[in-house]
Amino acid sequence: MTITLTLTPTQHSLSFTPKSISLRIGEPIVLGRQGIFEDSFKEESPNNGYFSTGFGCLNSVSREHALVWVDHEGKVFIQDLNSSNGTYINGVRLASQQPTPLKMDDVLRLGISLRVDQVDVEMTPVIARVAFGPQSNVGQTSLPNGQAE
Repeated sequence: MTITLTLTPTQHSLSFTPKSISLRIGEPIVLGRQGIFEDSFKEESPNNGYFSTGFGCLNSVSREHALVWVDHEGKVFIQDLNSSNGTYINGVRLASQQPTPLKMDDVLRLGISLRVDQVDVEMTPVIARVAFGPQSNVGQTSLPNGQAE
């Protein structure tokens, strides 16, 4: 069974291209910050769980922030991986290492928003609306007749 997790940025989120991530039973996916000067497989892509936070900025998102997976019943779960700034669903912080159901139209937040005026730097979280489907149209363009390219 494969379920597509779609994460679409909301207002006030760190800027990112909407993500369409395939979740397969027994194959958890890490959501986290893209590594700089690290393995290329941790590079941000619309099809993985990594987010680019920019070079030289304070990071609200941990490298391995949260884990998402689908169980044998087709339910999707998320678990905070002891992140520094927390994982939130609909504004409620998740307990660390505690699997929590993720539902359609939930608002997922990785990290916190914080401004440090002394050094004129701002930490911005990833904030995304959650959607699911057997497949996703992220990255496809709709034609006038409603079909995808």
